[in-house]
Amino acid sequence: MDSFFKTVFSILLIISLFFSCRENKKTFFTKNFTHSQWPKDQELVFNFFNPTPGKKYDVFYQISYSPEYPFQNLWMRHQIEGPDGKALAEAKSNMDLFDRISGKPEGQYGAGKIYRYARFQKNISLKDSGLYKIRIRQYMRADTLEGIISAGIVLSPEP
Repeated sequence: MDSFFKTVFSILLIISLFFSCRENKKTFFTKNFTHSQWPKDQELVFNFFNPTPGKKYDVFYQISYSPEYPFQNLWMRHQIEGPDGKALAEAKSNMDLFDRISGKPEGQYGAGKIYRYARFQKNISLKDSGLYKIRIRQYMRADTLEGIISAGIVLSPEP
């Protein structure tokens, strides 16, 4: 009977190690804002290490906001820098946070917040291994955005 439990335990251990060591795990980076306010001049910088030359990623914005956010959408600007400090990608993007017609939130509710994800970079190839940076900032007309609880990115490796 003891050998049976040892065998089952060994199999479960191997399975858990296999799934925990997968290279295709998503990586999350988040910055929480004091008093749910995102100042226009506050740039968020997220550093990550790419261990595999030529690895491709999808990159998503991850925003949590309150139902009292005063606008229908959120404009953001992003830049991805390689290990040499040169920009690989740079663009502005618009994310709808509320439906234009009904005014209902576009994201998912949880713990009094609304969470919204939107891809801003598809299949970007990181040709070198090394430290990369992703910079994002809000690009709205307001000096400080009220109701933005946190902002971040999600890196999802391509299989």
